[in-house]
Amino acid sequence: DKKKIKYYFERNETALAEEYIPGREITVGIFDNKVCGITEIICDDTLYDYKKKYLKVAKHIVKPDLPKALKERIKNDSINAHNIIGCNYLSRIDFKYNEKKKKAYILEVNTQPGLTKTSLLPEMLKKKKIDFNVMCNKIIENSLCELF
Repeated sequence: DKKKIKYYFERNETALAEEYIPGREITVGIFDNKVCGITEIICDDTLYDYKKKYLKVAKHIVKPDLPKALKERIKNDSINAHNIIGCNYLSRIDFKYNEKKKKAYILEVNTQPGLTKTSLLPEMLKKKKIDFNVMCNKIIENSLCELF
């Protein structure tokens, strides 16, 4: 609401405002520098908070029903974002897919995605028969220490 935004900007030196993008929540997992899965997150509430994320109120649809061309595009966009940012081995890229406009928007690149047994990336890997301990060992084996 414009009044709330105006109120905030009047009282703060800096702020970031983004246009709301309606649509489906899609996330792409990268593991071993390759796409390991696509998942849709469905939440009945407008706010996707801690409880909905970690206490499994949100529904995860692995291999969501999306147009084939869109799947290929978000896979390519995800690998490109992963590489451009300089991610190593794993990341997770979040999208919003606006079906009316038939357009997917990258929201963020998670360079350190959640790695609990209920997190999205381990869930994608489990579908590929990569268990949690194997995932952890692969991450350790492929970790880099980079000094800037």
